[in-house]
Amino acid sequence: MEITTANGAPVLSENAMFSTPSVQRFNNKRNSSRATEQLKAHFKTTGNKTVSGVEYLFDIEHPDWKAITQAETVLRKIHATYTFALPSSGEGQSRGPRLLPNKVATLYLGMMHDAIDVFDQAVNAYAVNYDKHIDASEQRLNGLFERSKYPCRDDFVARHHASVSLTGLPTVEGIQAGEYTDAYREAEIERQQEAVNECTKQIVNRVLDHVKRLADGLDRIDQPRSKFSDVLFGNLVELTDSIIPACNVANDPALDQLAVDVSTMVKRAGNKPSAMADTVKVGEVVRDQIRKDASRIANKASSML
Repeated sequence: MEITTANGAPVLSENAMFSTPSVQRFNNKRNSSRATEQLKAHFKTTGNKTVSGVEYLFDIEHPDWKAITQAETVLRKIHATYTFALPSSGEGQSRGPRLLPNKVATLYLGMMHDAIDVFDQAVNAYAVNYDKHIDASEQRLNGLFERSKYPCRDDFVARHHASVSLTGLPTVEGIQAGEYTDAYREAEIERQQEAVNECTKQIVNRVLDHVKRLADGLDRIDQPRSKFSDVLFGNLVELTDSIIPACNVANDPALDQLAVDVSTMVKRAGNKPSAMADTVKVGEVVRDQIRKDASRIANKASSML
């Protein structure tokens, strides 16, 4: 499952790059003695003495503020969908660059740029009524309101920024370290192979997670108040049609076959997620077939981890 050149050297650097998004926002939280006292009163019976409360300068429930938050959420979701975390030392990777397969770069960047535009538009829309938002905060915070904590409109806008940057992976051949060259090239080969394996593992985990969610949804579909969403099919269609073909940087035939299996399963119910959901809601036979397929595919995916 290696990406190799004719002489056996990995060329992950020719198949992927690093992507790093940056989202900056105005810090809306401030420590609040009033909120702290309220929390202390709430936790009085538990003996919890280490509580600290915050107040929000701007109302986070206001639709205009929520629009900024939603735009940020969409941006981060796109990044999480089309990129992959690098191997970690066990402490995890919450920040820093992620691996972006070259084949999906055009789609990814188009979606990211659109999301950044929406983020900027939401910030600017909030700024249009900036003075009114401050007036509303003065009423909401009552005696705790301090005008000096609020920046001017232009400064507020400037404190919001979203962007994405790309960085090429280092090539093995580019490592020139004299007598240490061979050792460091071998280390880079191993590091890139770990990244390839990790990318494949994350894709398989996504398949496993979404297949299980579909199976759980089918199990509950006849229960009272059950809401079966076409998103359960949509997530799998996105994986098989967009993500796996572009992100299988290892050219792993087992992963390609897993995508074929999933695609065959969901197409039992139709060609579009909305039609698929409608089909399984009324068709018990196809529902049972998909449920059996999901169980088999989940077992297969688990064996690949």
